[in-house]
This record gives sequence, C-alpha cells and structure tokens, in this order.
Amino acid sequence: MAGVSDTNIFAVHVSAEGKVLDSQPIAVCNAPGFQAYPSVCFDGKHFLVAWQDYRQGKDWDVYLARVSTDGRVLEPNGVAVASGTGNQIYPAVASAGQQRALVVWSDLQPKTDEPEAYSLSGTLLSEGKPAGPAKVLLPAYHPKTREVKSYLVPQAGYDGTSYVVAAQHHPSGWQYGGPTLIRVNEQLQVSSVRGGFLGESFALACDHQRQRAAIWSFNQYEHGHGRCGYLFSLFLPNQSEQINHHPEGLQEGYGPRNGLWCAVTNTGKHFLVVIEQSARPEQIALLRERGYYAEGITNLAISRVDGETGEFIDLDSVRIPAQVWQDLRHARALRERERKGTRPPITVAAEPGVQVRHPAVASRGDGSALVVYSRRGGVQQFKIYGVLVRE
Repeated sequence: MAGVSDTNIFAVHVSAEGKVLDSQPIAVCNAPGFQAYPSVCFDGKHFLVAWQDYRQGKDWDVYLARVSTDGRVLEPNGVAVASGTGNQIYPAVASAGQQRALVVWSDLQPKTDEPEAYSLSGTLLSEGKPAGPAKVLLPAYHPKTREVKSYLVPQAGYDGTSYVVAAQHHPSGWQYGGPTLIRVNEQLQVSSVRGGFLGESFALACDHQRQRAAIWSFNQYEHGHGRCGYLFSLFLPNQSEQINHHPEGLQEGYGPRNGLWCAVTNTGKHFLVVIEQSARPEQIALLRERGYYAEGITNLAISRVDGETGEFIDLDSVRIPAQVWQDLRHARALRERERKGTRPPITVAAEPGVQVRHPAVASRGDGSALVVYSRRGGVQQFKIYGVLVRE
C-alpha cells in the first residue's frame, strides 16, 4: 500500500439481473487508517463483512460488521473480533446458515521463545458476534519437530457438514507456498483433509446441498519458461482421494508479473471457474499496431465444471492422478495436451487496450453468477466492473 494514506471498506447491492441498486456506495467502514482485504458471506439473515484494520496505528486487527439486506450497517465501522498483540491479517468468513459462521485469519503473536511466523486462528460467530474465545487452529511452530510454517491468505466455506478452510503455508513468514486444507467443526475441532492444490493462486467454493468442496488453482511449473498448469480439485466427504481435472485450451504462459488470479463459485447446478488469461502474442501485436496500450493486457475466461465428476463442461479436460498437485511436471497429461486440438475458453471480459484483472464471482444458487473485476484503461484509471452470466 505504498503511497496510500487511508483506505476504507464500501459495498453495493447488485440485483439478480446485474443492476447496481445503490446510488451511493454503502460505507461499511470509513474509520481513519487502513482497512483492507474484505471477506463477505451471508449468514441467513445478514451479510457479514470481515476485514483487516490498522486504525490503532500499531498492528493489524480483524474487524467485522453486519449489513442488513436493505443496506443498513448494524455495527458502523465494525467491531474487533481479533485484536491481540502482533498482526491478525487476511480474514476469511463463511456461514453455516441460521446466523452461524466461522471467521479465520493469519495470526502473528510475537513470542520470545519461538520463531516469528503466522499461525492460522479462528473463532465461531453467532448473530455476528464471537460465540466463544478464538483458537489457534494450526500453530506456526511445533516444539517437538521445531518445524515452522506460516499459514497465509486462508479461504473458508461450508460444505453442509463442516467448515472447510484452505491456506498456503511456507517456512518463511511472508512467502506463499504449499497447500493446507482442513475441516473445522462447530466446536472448533480441526481435522486434516488428505490432498492439496496448486499454491500460487487458488479459490475455494462449496456445495452445501451435495456436501462437497472444490478448489480451482493455478501454478507455474517450469521456472523461466512461463509454463503454467491449472487444476480443478473436487473433495467429497466420503472419498479418500480428491478428483483432479486439468482443463485444456488455456494459455501455456502468462503475462502478469504476480501470477494469474482465479475465482470459483457454485451456481446451484455446477461449479463455475474464472481465470485470468494474458492476451496472446498476436493480440498484443495487433493492439500495438492500432496504437492501443498493450503491456500486461489480460482477459477473463470462464467454464462450468460438473460437480459430480469434476469434468469441465465448456472446455476439454483430462482427469489426472490425485497427488499430481505435488509436482505438475510428473503429469503426462500436461505434455500430451499440447498436441491436442481443444475448444477455446469462453471469454466474459476483454477490451482492446484494457487490462481486466482480479476476478471475484458469486451466485445465488439459481444457475446464474455475477463476475466482478477491476478494469484498468490506463495509468491510474481503475474501475470495478461486473458481468452477469447464466446457464
């Protein structure tokens, strides 16, 4: 946030037809200082908005506010749900309905006798308030093994039986790395989930009706060549191994320096995945020829995915071994796909000379979904756009 002195949290209502219903954004939090990384869910009565907050000027805390369906903020500027010493960052919130929810975060609690690293902590919520004390779900330091792991950028969902939490872990305090996947019950008891995903960029979604979770992830697997792989992983409650499908027809390399963003939701009929795709060389050459801004241009592509089999509906895909996420280079299918003719992805956002990035997607469960993204038309020209997609 270099060069930024103050940030706030705002929201708007969007109708099922994709129309913005508020003439002015709803100020969820406009307290002094930095507020960033919001996470949103619906608890059956209110929207819950959690974010990390630097209003105290010493370290980051996690705040939360409820927003009614008619746009009233019930806790103006929010209330602290995690405000211990050190940093509490990257909150993620998910609901089991009936005004019950879980909020998790990366937690740095400075201790003189342990290395500095981020644990994964969480607390249960009832009617938007902590239902009990917070708990460390995954400690950063294990005294017996002396292993150190920082758990960063968690995402959370509810699959109908338990909360599902995915995060990245790495021995260094700030770097992103390997995958971590756990289940958390309503007593804050943790059980690990066998399997994993690609750690560079990932998104989690749950189907609580059919009791399953899915992770859509991306990773670069050949350093220096820009080769990248994509993985849709389906986790069923009574199945020992995950189901992996690799989509074909997506790009081999990528342009953004910080990796591609991805998003996923469940529409009530299928899972819907969103992925950034760099403009192809021929597109960039044409843009330059026509005098458009061409550096770092990205488009957004989507596909539906079958929630029973993990197969892509709008792209060709191939099932690959359950443990291939550990090293994509071992997946023979990734090599073979380069020789196969495939269907192109469905593009939902692409404009000449415009960078569209940072997608998020949500659905009300009727087969439709709203994809929102940032649109950069030039230097310091950023706006939030959306597109409604239907079956």
